[in-house]
Amino acid sequence: MGGIRAGQWSARLSANQRLIVQPEDGDEAAVLIVGIIDYH
Repeated sequence: MGGIRAGQWSARLSANQRLIVQPEDGDEAAVLIVGIIDYH
């Protein structure tokens, strides 16, 4: 992702929702859930 979401990844939860995560302290095996975005 780019812009304000640089270094984060998104995954589709449903047609309108995305789960946003980022690595925890540089460890790609552990992630921090940043938020769930609703794109209605």
